[in-house]
Amino acid sequence: MKLIFDRWKWLVGYSSVLITLVSFSHVEIRSQEQRPKIVSQPTFNLSPEAAAAGIDGLIGVSLTIDKTGNVKKVVIHGGPGWPCKDPSPPGQIDIVREEVKKQLMATMFEPPLKDGKPKEIDVSLQFAVGEAYRRAVTEEEGKQRAASGIKVVAAGIINGRAIRLAKPVNRGMSGIVTVAVTIDEQGNVTNAGAVNGHRFLQQSARDAACNSKFSPTILHGTPVRVTGIISYNFSRG
Repeated sequence: MKLIFDRWKWLVGYSSVLITLVSFSHVEIRSQEQRPKIVSQPTFNLSPEAAAAGIDGLIGVSLTIDKTGNVKKVVIHGGPGWPCKDPSPPGQIDIVREEVKKQLMATMFEPPLKDGKPKEIDVSLQFAVGEAYRRAVTEEEGKQRAASGIKVVAAGIINGRAIRLAKPVNRGMSGIVTVAVTIDEQGNVTNAGAVNGHRFLQQSARDAACNSKFSPTILHGTPVRVTGIISYNFSRG
């Protein structure tokens, strides 16, 4: 297992799993020692059926870690992504989510501490599967993926880079939905999946993301693929 800490990210390396720590909702973390550390975790592997369906990307997850370091609750908020050419999610999506949930429930942490005492905490995570995991490992280690030779740039929030940012259908609800996307060398969105946000708004946001267009990204004179986040703010008005 590989465990890498920096100020914002928490990377756990297995054959196809990445967890990125994005926030602690109930406990303010003041030092690196207070972050929950993994003691043991089963290996997660994306099934051949899920890989064949093109399932890839981030899964938004919240989990509750009790005072003993056991995971007592896991909530899947959204994700992963799948190819934009498929308008409806493949049947493997729910299977992958359930497997991720089982894997997290079986993960054991060192007891989380606050002020030196064990404390139950809620944690928000992003769990990456498929190519998203391999890209993250490549970025974390600063290496190119030698197997394919394809370069991928992580661009963060990319709303402002759009040539055409399609508007989602407003279903009379309000809220923010974030969609993780992969953009090819021509600027087309090829893969998308809502990571979080209201469940009834996620499909509309994903459809809009898939219909958006971006300027090609050039790195050292060569067009490259880009991963990023599109954020949609729905309002009733």
